[in-house]
Amino acid sequence: MRPNETSMKNVFLSLSRLLSYPDDQLAGQLEIIAQLLESEKVEIQNNFKSFRLFSDSGTVLELQQHYVETFDQKRSSCLYLSFFLNGDTRQRGMALWRFANVYRESGFELDSGELPDFLPALLDFTATVDFQSGLKLLQTHQRALLVLEKSLEKQESPYHFLLSALIGVLPTLSQKEMNEAEALINAGPPKEMVGLEGYGGPVSVTIGVRP
Repeated sequence: MRPNETSMKNVFLSLSRLLSYPDDQLAGQLEIIAQLLESEKVEIQNNFKSFRLFSDSGTVLELQQHYVETFDQKRSSCLYLSFFLNGDTRQRGMALWRFANVYRESGFELDSGELPDFLPALLDFTATVDFQSGLKLLQTHQRALLVLEKSLEKQESPYHFLLSALIGVLPTLSQKEMNEAEALINAGPPKEMVGLEGYGGPVSVTIGVRP
């Protein structure tokens, strides 16, 4: 049985923070997240506990280094959802526009300088601004989430526990969608290097240098 809307919002809000760049506030926020998720199903709690073991075992600097190496330096595990389905093709510009348009219609503005398909931003939007619109975007890119999870698992990154928790609260993919996700896992995203003119010229999938 799928969790109700309140439970899903709690999961999305928690994952939005945990999938963001680690900072000095993370340790205290982990306690709050533990309380927020204490009534969720066992699988979600176990995924969170597994990730927390990793977080508690390193310094903030070590966590930041792992984050950059995992998400900023590897295209196979970036946090930009439209990249997995569209790659560096002309279609990605339209995909980014769709994200931005949904945010705009709900009065949501990104203040982080990230592209609109950045997963933590989408999770925050879904949990706090427009649940139905955000959930639709997550479901549309559910194949991308599965590809990301498998990439993180292959790298033995503890972040794969968070993606497992996220996928666990979304509707199960159809066999056709599972086959499409498997194809993406094996072949990678489409390749057609172009600029995304709708976003002010060429846009790289790489986040760049973190603070």
